[in-house]
Amino acid sequence: MKTLAFVLLFCLFGSILLGSGFTQDRYVVWTLVADSVTVNHVYMHLSVFNSGQGPIVMEFNCDPWYGVSVDGVVQPWGAWDVIVDIGLSAGQTVNFPITYDIDVPNGMHSFQAVVKDGAQYFPVGSPIDVQIGQPTFGDLAWEVIVISADHDGLDLRIRICNPTSQPITLNLPVTPGITISVNHLVIDTVQLPATFQLELNPGEVTYIPIYYEEPLAVGPYIVQAQVMTGMPVHYVAVGAPILIEIGEYSTSTIGTGDLRSRIPIDFYWKSSLYECIYTAEELAGMNNSLITGLAFHSDFINYAIPNFQIRVFLGETTLTSLENGWIPASQLSLVADNVMTFPLGENLNIANFDTPFRLHSGRNLVLMVSQPWSTIYQAFNEKFRTQAGTPYGSIQKYTDMVELDPYNPPVTYSYPAITPMVTFFWAPGPLNADRITPLNKLTLENYPNPFNPSTTISFNLPNATDVRIDLYNIKGQIVKQLQNGNLAAGQHEVIWSGENAQGLGMKSGIYIVRLQAGDMRVTRKISLIK
Repeated sequence: MKTLAFVLLFCLFGSILLGSGFTQDRYVVWTLVADSVTVNHVYMHLSVFNSGQGPIVMEFNCDPWYGVSVDGVVQPWGAWDVIVDIGLSAGQTVNFPITYDIDVPNGMHSFQAVVKDGAQYFPVGSPIDVQIGQPTFGDLAWEVIVISADHDGLDLRIRICNPTSQPITLNLPVTPGITISVNHLVIDTVQLPATFQLELNPGEVTYIPIYYEEPLAVGPYIVQAQVMTGMPVHYVAVGAPILIEIGEYSTSTIGTGDLRSRIPIDFYWKSSLYECIYTAEELAGMNNSLITGLAFHSDFINYAIPNFQIRVFLGETTLTSLENGWIPASQLSLVADNVMTFPLGENLNIANFDTPFRLHSGRNLVLMVSQPWSTIYQAFNEKFRTQAGTPYGSIQKYTDMVELDPYNPPVTYSYPAITPMVTFFWAPGPLNADRITPLNKLTLENYPNPFNPSTTISFNLPNATDVRIDLYNIKGQIVKQLQNGNLAAGQHEVIWSGENAQGLGMKSGIYIVRLQAGDMRVTRKISLIK
């Protein structure tokens, strides 16, 4: 059985309802675009444009509500009864990608965009003719080759080979591009000329250089070659993804993943907030560690979710349950504020942290995941691998009314008793980070050392006092002041991300950290490597 798969982007901007029974608005322009056609698949998108002066809202009585007909025959897709509002502000265009598994002979075929309202199908826009069976980029062999990979970025080559017995010429239309995705997020930095033509004879090979010049934290990165197939921009993954590992780290996966739940992110609602506690026993092996990133295990059936913002908070606690309610984000650390893409199928959704999170021995770990207000919602079957938890070990809230604030969590919530399967990426912390320090001794250390892009400077104060931390270059010139004020006795941390007082990045080299606490002083050399 051939199927259709869709990505739905929902926006609600206005108040003009077209009501029950679809009626075409004269200001709504529908355009079906064939981005690319392989020998067994069609990649298209339905472009919907509001040419009027005011907002328009269309109400449909099923979901999914759009698709295609081929040669006049409507292709079925599994719609269920639910009201879907699609909103367009004046001048706005929204694109709905369509992928269609071809089940027709080679040759020219007519494709028509249709929308479904209730039990009826309505053609929208003009039909387009599509040639099936012509050579395309799907007939080529694509491979990502790593020249170098480090904290400063990636130097890659995309190897393209024609494995067929026929010459292949591809004209990638309208601002084409060959690029990569990193952890499923397309990097839109590599553009080819607007008239780029790819000609390969049988067995011929060519290479496309790809440079990704962004700082990379310690952890894994899934890299995939991508082809831009048209405007509005639509990318298609080609070849097999590869795993690139930056730095040395260990992995720990918590949970069995025997359940599927809309946890820790609920794409059915416009905003969701989730929090849970992982006990020190569950985290065995991660005692005294620096957590450099994490991954959720997704299992999406109907839609991919592109370019979606999530915020991840971590914190330490001695609590074993959330029976008394939320631990607000003000008591946690924001470790990731990322735009992520969640593909179809089973995937690792990786969020690497710019600054590692220190987990001390014997502490329980608090995980909070915030979904800011989103126009992607009503995704019922887009779930994550989870497992049963304790009755008060997790807490959640979801709504279509307001954006949920992790710093001021809602007073009403529920206890799902479910935790997400999560993989943590971590490195060992300083060897003496959890030892008992003599009360009369001032200590200063940092980890990692050498470092890139940031290092955590930790120090222990025997008593409350005024503390000043200055950073100097090897010439004795002050680079930046990291701390100046009164602090309580105990363990403290500050983070240096390799920049000076003006926020400019410093060069590789040795720097001096000087800690002045009352009448005590201690210094330490640290090394920045780029």
